[in-house]
Amino acid sequence: MLLLVAVSPKRDTLAALSGSSVRQACSRISLMTFIQGSWNALQRVTQVHDVMIDVEALLSPWGMRLEEPVVLSDAGNLTLWLRPYPLVARVATLFSGDDAEFWGEVWQRELRVAAHLIWHNIPIVAPATGVSAGPHRVAGTWMTLWDYAKPLE
Repeated sequence: MLLLVAVSPKRDTLAALSGSSVRQACSRISLMTFIQGSWNALQRVTQVHDVMIDVEALLSPWGMRLEEPVVLSDAGNLTLWLRPYPLVARVATLFSGDDAEFWGEVWQRELRVAAHLIWHNIPIVAPATGVSAGPHRVAGTWMTLWDYAKPLE
């Protein structure tokens, strides 16, 4: 697979481009680290790209199409704003040896805790309300969907 990486100076982001379609994966991966030949950075860009493909396939039956997903965070877990929709995807970052099924159960438990907090009127960012919150299997890992909350200024 051919993978090209481009920089958007307007947003100080990385965009992953491949094949016949463009997958913009805005990331906080340091461009300098990538240029210096970090294999980990290249692997991470590839992982983000694979997640984007699976997320797009997941959203497609709901009549949704990603236009410009934005990486909000890539520390610990990958957090993506699925623009233009008011959805955020939280994708588990698994390492070799991690039990994916275990982490799927952890994410399921997290959704149950969120539902409990909402039931008791505790203000939190809610799991996605317009589509299934998950957990969903994507790119060999797990993802949950949450309502997008605009950052406080």
